[in-house]
Amino acid sequence: MAKDNKKLTELALHISKIANGDNYLGKTKLNKLLFLADFHYFFENGKSITDQTYLHLPNGHVPVGMMKIEKEKKDIVFLPSKIGTKIQERPTPLREADLSVFTAEEIAFVDEIVDYVCHKNNVTASSLSGQSHDYIGWLMTSNGEEIPYNTIYLENKAKQKTTDFDKFHVEKLLRELGGDYGFKQTA
Repeated sequence: MAKDNKKLTELALHISKIANGDNYLGKTKLNKLLFLADFHYFFENGKSITDQTYLHLPNGHVPVGMMKIEKEKKDIVFLPSKIGTKIQERPTPLREADLSVFTAEEIAFVDEIVDYVCHKNNVTASSLSGQSHDYIGWLMTSNGEEIPYNTIYLENKAKQKTTDFDKFHVEKLLRELGGDYGFKQTA
């Protein structure tokens, strides 16, 4: 995967802005949203959005470029914020995202994930993190190892729990494409 962080930076800025009203949006949840966007987009299109390598780290899937972005503190900073009894590091954009580096389809895909996770269901970072640790790519790698994108194709019933996001995504595909393949479309 490419080591250019431009698309990752811009996507992190965009997600931070559109998920701004989400009280649970911290560094961990941002990384999970990036993971969902990249891996599920890869599943559907054979390529990721950010072209980032994701590592298996103690708190989950983390795009390699995020560590550099955090250190630079040039485009986005992570400020401490109290949520309940915990302190989270909230992503705070220092500028607007440059969305010209994405296709309209990519942005729509990400926006739908953020809307579902952050606005419609208000999923906590802990819950989202726990769900992401059920993916085969996470289960088959160890701390510090790269999580291959193609492991998204290995998800199976025996090892994979169907998440609410997975169900939502299937329903969306059924609505959009079901009729083309002879399946009854849902409303």
